[in-house]
Amino acid sequence: MIWNGRDTRLYQQEKSFIDSAVIPLLPIEFGNEMRQAASQGEYIQLFANCLEKQFRGRIMLFPPIVYLSQEMANEKSSLLNRWSDNLQEEGFVHLFFITSDGNWKSIESHLNGTLIWLPATPIEDMDDSFKYDFIENQVKQFVHKIIEKWEK
Repeated sequence: MIWNGRDTRLYQQEKSFIDSAVIPLLPIEFGNEMRQAASQGEYIQLFANCLEKQFRGRIMLFPPIVYLSQEMANEKSSLLNRWSDNLQEEGFVHLFFITSDGNWKSIESHLNGTLIWLPATPIEDMDDSFKYDFIENQVKQFVHKIIEKWEK
């Protein structure tokens, strides 16, 4: 399910079956790092959309959390934990944060959710059909990690 009018209506009807939230984390950079941050964002959003298709009916894909890269680690973890608290109150049992920003790994233990870190792959110059095949293969590699979390 995706955060849109139609899917949220369905979510409200089928809430007991949808126990997992997926939230992409996208850094914003300016200057020399702008292109890299934009490329990471494109990759993570495509990955998250493909993941949602794989687990449609079990997960809700939320809009990305966008933040400035230079924000302090405690500000970022505090923001995510506020999201986590609200999502858990709503009934989401499993929270997955998806990012290519390696800075999250240093505060992963402070997060109330599972961080899925993916090394950024520059996809902006790929042909669209190859790009989607590539992303689907990446998602297949991470499916087992999500299933492991569900089984715990």
